Amino acid sequence: MRPDGTRVRDLTAIMQALPYVMPKRYDAQNWAEENLDEDAIRDYIRAKRREGRSVTHMSLLVSAYYRAVLKNPKINYFVMNRRIYKRNHFCFSFVILKTRADGTPDETSLKVYLEPEDTVFTVTEKISAPPSRRTRTSGTITIQTGLRNSPSVYQVWPGRFLHWRSF
Repeated sequence: MRPDGTRVRDLTAIMQALPYVMPKRYDAQNWAEENLDEDAIRDYIRAKRREGRSVTHMSLLVSAYYRAVLKNPKINYFVMNRRIYKRNHFCFSFVILKTRADGTPDETSLKVYLEPEDTVFTVTEKISAPPSRRTRTSGTITIQTGLRNSPSVYQVWPGRFLHWRSF
């Protein structure tokens, strides 16, 4: 019963046990390094700008990552209270550093929601849109009633024991 996600129930036993084995947020960090051909990206952006379409590096990278999430939805899972949820939406946030008239810096954070039909061009439009058009307008939140299955001591203890034994 979360407004931002739906609980995933059809997981294997190993996947259900992972939040108990790695109870801290920093236990589950994943890092990846990828090298991209910057010349190919610049050539694509130049070609699209010659056609009269605006594309930025950021919108290109965000839309590529979004396509990867659409092909692999498990990337968009999250854990809360040792339960695994699937997000109901996809959004990204970033901070813009602006300079005021008096020369002092000013930060503005933006949150942009994406839809499955978005392309690199619509991502560019959403980033450059005024804040009133950037808010989420589509999608509904379904509230379900029912009993929550809270984890018992017998479910929490093995994960903590295994975590303790790893040191």
